Amino acid sequence: MACTRCEDLCVRYVIRHPRELRKAIQIAAENIADKTLVEVIPDSPCVSVSFGKLAAGAGWDEYVEYHFRCLHCNEVFWLRAETYHGAVGTGSRMTQHRYATTSKTSRERPIAAGQLRISKTAIHEDFDRQSIAILVANIPRDSKVRSIEIMKNLAKDLLAHTAVLLVPTMISCAATAADAQRDPTAVLNSLADRIYVAGETTGKVDDMVAAEANAAKEIREYIAGGSTDGLVAKGKGKQSPLAAAAYMGYPNVVAALLTSSVVRAHIDDADEMGVTPWIAANLSMRQSLWACNPAVVDNPFKLVPMLVTQPYYTSNPTPPYKKTRELLEEAGASSDIAKAKEVWLANCKNETEETRTKVQASTDMQQTVQELGAAGLTSLIIKPRKRAAETQNKQ
Repeated sequence: MACTRCEDLCVRYVIRHPRELRKAIQIAAENIADKTLVEVIPDSPCVSVSFGKLAAGAGWDEYVEYHFRCLHCNEVFWLRAETYHGAVGTGSRMTQHRYATTSKTSRERPIAAGQLRISKTAIHEDFDRQSIAILVANIPRDSKVRSIEIMKNLAKDLLAHTAVLLVPTMISCAATAADAQRDPTAVLNSLADRIYVAGETTGKVDDMVAAEANAAKEIREYIAGGSTDGLVAKGKGKQSPLAAAAYMGYPNVVAALLTSSVVRAHIDDADEMGVTPWIAANLSMRQSLWACNPAVVDNPFKLVPMLVTQPYYTSNPTPPYKKTRELLEEAGASSDIAKAKEVWLANCKNETEETRTKVQASTDMQQTVQELGAAGLTSLIIKPRKRAAETQNKQ
């Protein structure tokens, strides 16, 4: 978990221009200067320019990759991008950018200029309230339109209006990097990247499903090769790869992880909030967050990344969270619905009273929170539109 010093540094941020990369570098440097972060230099760096020189104004390589660690809680962050020609002012432009997972998926997070010290510098010009207003303007006026269809339309509209052009790439330090085995956390991190990039570019659920299947294949091969490093949480109360995969709704990855006897022996391990893999699957947070915390709709840095990945959840031929729960139960996971409700109620402090009542009374919590999430997002998005319409009518 991030501490109070670094918890505001985590959000996905698209870099499309050298000036945006330069600002991200500047903000990372500020966090080093104020003793929030320290650079972590790998044994075999991918870059020829040190971060210190880069922050001082030196030109960057065609591949940019720097790692950082919070001095107060050891949370890990990274800044990655690929450029053409690698020099500002020579017609170079950002065409590719790597993303990290959400905070529940991995211990590795991105240095995100849009949120790093956001009170000082608002960087991202696309993920702002104007973008959200565009989405609102494209919601059908029929108040009876199904919530799930609105969520699908939001994701499609976002793709059309944010004009974020990305090219999916493999995480690579050198030509031989693809041959190296990655542990499950690294695979999960890359998978979240790929699904997000697919949402930003093609928007096709098939691309997202294929990415998840490929990640599962890589993890199966990792386990079949006899590797055990990184299969379980690194400490008591930490999130395991199995819980992370369940939280994100990656059923094929869950199935792959469960081929390991080591993972199965820890199937009911809980993190510091009491979330087990089975509970994570029931929370369905990628579909229910707006019911848990309605205020998220006012934060485009959190809302937009979730919207662009909605096709993976709402249009997937195999409902991700439902399948994930089934796999965990078949493997012997404890299905403690009372504990799942307790976790939801303890963490969703901003939910409406109606939501709280329905969750408490639910017999299938997963279905209930997903339905509440769909309805909640519809309501939260339509309300500003109605207010805008009322204001326009008064003029």
